[in-house]
Amino acid sequence: MAGCCSHSTCDAGAASPRFRQALWIALGVNAAMFVVEFVAGLAVGSVALWA
Repeated sequence: MAGCCSHSTCDAGAASPRFRQALWIALGVNAAMFVVEFVAGLAVGSVALWA
């Protein structure tokens, strides 16, 4: 349980290239969905965009 203490350091090491690639893919998907939702909201005149 030594790893649960707040004063211990956490050394996760460098992230593997596959993990980093998965994070970039997830970021890209989220960014694309943001753009799609924003453009669709503008196209239909959504009032929620002004909130």
